[in-house]
Amino acid sequence: MGGSNPAVSPGTEETLETLEARITYQPVEVTCKMDSPFDDPGKIFADKRPLDEGYTPETILCRDEEISRYSEALQDIIEGFGPNNVFIYGQTGNGKTVVTKKMVVFSLKHCASERNSGANFQLSSVRRD
Repeated sequence: MGGSNPAVSPGTEETLETLEARITYQPVEVTCKMDSPFDDPGKIFADKRPLDEGYTPETILCRDEEISRYSEALQDIIEGFGPNNVFIYGQTGNGKTVVTKKMVVFSLKHCASERNSGANFQLSSVRRD
């Protein structure tokens, strides 16, 4: 009986109305309730401050190699010689700005403790929008 439909006579076309007439709807009972993810603020993030652009963490994790190379580039300043230029590039959010800020603070503290008044830092930041 290769695909024949007993509700439709041979040679007649089934219309949208005849299809809808054959559909039976059965009510579905919802047995679980989903709470809105927005009902409890702070549920996703315990502390959103690290997401702020100006946030500087107390401890910088997983950047030991970068900090080491950075300190090598700034060592001449600490020793009272002319500075090397440092060019830092990379993807957004990898810690370039926070590491640079920390390195400047460390360098200034070191120079102040050594009374090396010849150290002069200029921090320039260029962003591509």
